[in-house]
Amino acid sequence: MTDWTLYLVTDPDLAGGPDNVPHIVSQAISGGVSVVQLRDKRATRGEIRQHAQALCEVTGNIPLFINDYVDIAAELGLHAHIGQSDTRYVEARKLLPDHLMLGLSIETHEQLITVIADAQEAGVRLPDVIGIGPVRATSTKPDHAAPLGVEGVAAIARTAVCYGIATVAIGGVDKQCASKLQAVDGACVVSAIMAAQDPHAAARELRGAFVQVPRVLSIAGTDPTGGAGAQADVKSITAAGGYGMNVVTALVAQNTHGVRSVHTPPLEFLDEQLDAVFSDVAVDAIKIGMLATVDTIATVQAWLDMYPSPVVVLDPVMIATSGDRLIDADAEQALRQLARRVDVITPNIPELAVLVGEQPASTFAEAVEQARHFNRGTATTVIVKGGHLTGTEVENAVVEPDGNITVVRAPRVETMNTHGTGCSLSSALATRIAAGDTVAEALQWSIKWLHEAIAHGVELRVGQPGGHGPVDHGYRARQVL
Repeated sequence: MTDWTLYLVTDPDLAGGPDNVPHIVSQAISGGVSVVQLRDKRATRGEIRQHAQALCEVTGNIPLFINDYVDIAAELGLHAHIGQSDTRYVEARKLLPDHLMLGLSIETHEQLITVIADAQEAGVRLPDVIGIGPVRATSTKPDHAAPLGVEGVAAIARTAVCYGIATVAIGGVDKQCASKLQAVDGACVVSAIMAAQDPHAAARELRGAFVQVPRVLSIAGTDPTGGAGAQADVKSITAAGGYGMNVVTALVAQNTHGVRSVHTPPLEFLDEQLDAVFSDVAVDAIKIGMLATVDTIATVQAWLDMYPSPVVVLDPVMIATSGDRLIDADAEQALRQLARRVDVITPNIPELAVLVGEQPASTFAEAVEQARHFNRGTATTVIVKGGHLTGTEVENAVVEPDGNITVVRAPRVETMNTHGTGCSLSSALATRIAAGDTVAEALQWSIKWLHEAIAHGVELRVGQPGGHGPVDHGYRARQVL
């Protein structure tokens, strides 16, 4: 399935020259762009071919479309997009192999009805996606048709969906406009990213504005008592404003007193679960929890490569709150490698020590230094969690690869209800980042919410005395009942 959520059309003039385009596109993809179209009205055919090849180096598995030049797209094995004044749709569709997508600009409802009729008469596939617009007047295309407005776009989109055609809205789309475009599959932008000072941040904010409810996938083990793992993840995602989904990596027989046994289903079943999600749902963020074996880690990594997500948060589950080891010894090195490829990791103090091959930190400053040691030379942000340390206040920190550190504090709660706090924090964090928050903003929200959940966990009366009970994921939501 193609994720149309945030579609970027390139503009070499806004980029300061064609040589700057690949870097901007790379930054935008890291911020959440899910589809890219190469558009350069002044380039020669040879230059279009060169620019497309350069973009292929940074887009990876992100779909790349070439505007206008259908034959070059077919030659390079890329998708194509055409406008109303370009090659006729039926002819263009016949030029492209069946496995390549063809998009079409649509300015009026009549144009959509016409192309549907023409395609059906010719016996060719309907457009895979239509760019509906302009939504508003835009300077990036001075000769554009009359603006449709949000309602005009929605009216065309309603017809398109009846024929299974994906839709994106284009023309004057910015963060404020994107939040109103809920009738289409995605927002298509040019200047909002190509002219942005920080393309990564611009893409993250645009995607967050368009996606009203982030679709967050948890890849984790289970907890039959509901306090940790996949069960806690869905509760936390919901509490943070997202829609939670689960792929189960391990069936864990555990309760508030500890882990009894772990059953790892066949890898074929893990593949089937992941395929079921990615073939049907556009995923805005992924939270990864328990990956018990080397093969499980490799399988998940392969799917991450095939379906890049705007946000990947790894909770490197190795040691439970109870002290139980939850991962094969052989998997530790594989997990270290995965941790260096994701966006954010949320280890507890013992897990951070394992990742850097040192003794557990005894102070917050030592933990921050271990985090800086880990993410040096990577693009991974480390969340330092001070829950295992002592003191009346719990210190947590966002340690970014550039050395920037943001500390978030919360009063320590004296309680036994701490089961699943790591799962809950990482899931809430992933959801808030997918909603458009910076990592620091997401951590601030998540810590405040989790503090409330921990403080009221004992009121759930789940578990026998002496165990680590769950937190109350739904405490805040129940205050409005």
